Amino acid sequence: MAEWIAWTRCATCGFTSKDVFERPDDRPPLDAAAPVACPQCASAARAIMFPAFDVQTFDVSAPGDALYDPIDC
Repeated sequence: MAEWIAWTRCATCGFTSKDVFERPDDRPPLDAAAPVACPQCASAARAIMFPAFDVQTFDVSAPGDALYDPIDC
């Protein structure tokens, strides 16, 4: 089962909060028209909810190909 992350950030005082839920129904619904009140300063804060995902890494070492030309970034 995928976990969900609820992230809240207040632009006024800089307060941030991140909560992890097993189901999106475990958190009160977020309404884009009604901003969430910041628990620290009571200003309007931005709150979003999104599914958590695993980050995968890949080996990108140079292959044994003589025509391989790495691009410098």
